Amino acid sequence: MMNNVDVILTFLTVVVLGLTLYQQRKHNRVQVRPFLASTIVTSSSDPNFLKIEFSIYNKGFGPAFIKSFRVFHRNEFISENNWDLFNEPFLKIFKPRTVRFGTGIVGPSTAIAVNEHRVLACLEGKEAICTFSELQRLLREFSFEIDYESAYGEKRTLSCIAH
Repeated sequence: MMNNVDVILTFLTVVVLGLTLYQQRKHNRVQVRPFLASTIVTSSSDPNFLKIEFSIYNKGFGPAFIKSFRVFHRNEFISENNWDLFNEPFLKIFKPRTVRFGTGIVGPSTAIAVNEHRVLACLEGKEAICTFSELQRLLREFSFEIDYESAYGEKRTLSCIAH
């Protein structure tokens, strides 16, 4: 037969075990939490040739699972989960001004690993066709919203404008 001390110690053991498991689960969620950010990279190995890349990258601790994305041009909604609708205004604006351009593919079911980056838009042009500041100004007209989740299903949204 158990005395009062044994009952209290058993109860405290169960409570401490429950708290430990809860804290460990919270810690595990933090260990696999993704954090998407956006960046714009400009480079020019040749003074007459310009390159601008607008990309997102995962600087968190776990993979980011893309659930949906939305594209805006001059704050006007263009598309949701459809890169073809994004390409149309993008091509119209940049094709006459650039030598090469491209858009990346990020969509539902895309996973972005830790430290991985994905290019959303890349522009390369000659100074004679378009100035660097003009390319930057035109790229700033686009913005993106990307909904993503962690491995535990925690939802987040990245809103990014090419600055």
